[in-house]
Amino acid sequence: MTVSAVDTALIQHIEERDLGLVIGCGGDLGVDGLNMYVRASRAGDTVVSEARFCPVEWEDHG
Repeated sequence: MTVSAVDTALIQHIEERDLGLVIGCGGDLGVDGLNMYVRASRAGDTVVSEARFCPVEWEDHG
C-alpha cells in the first residue's frame, strides 16, 4: 500500500476507536502507546510503507 493509504487507514482506525494519534519528528504517524510509526521506505525505484516499532523510551527523530 502507499504511505498515504496506510496513513488514511491508520487515522480512520484511531478515530473509530477514540485512540490517540502521535506524530514523529519526520511527520510519521502512529497510535499513542503502541510505539509504532508508519514510514516511507524506498524499494528500488518506488516508495512503500513500513512499520517502525521502537522501545517505550525511544524518541523518534526522523
